[in-house]
Amino acid sequence: MKINTKPIKPAALGVIGKDHIEKRFADVGCEMQSFQYKKVTEIDDDGLPVVIETAFGWRGEESEAERRIIADG
Repeated sequence: MKINTKPIKPAALGVIGKDHIEKRFADVGCEMQSFQYKKVTEIDDDGLPVVIETAFGWRGEESEAERRIIADG
């Protein structure tokens, strides 16, 4: 079956998207001028599709927490 099928493109896996992540960062009080987003779509060494989305932002001097890591997946 593998021989007779086309490889899945990473984009077919779907993405959360910059707009959604940017809104969530704004909702938790991120200083939006510090917001950075990057998406990588590729095929890994085993031939599997991969989508990785990362975002970073500063919550400002008034933030109670030193760091906050949010992971979903």
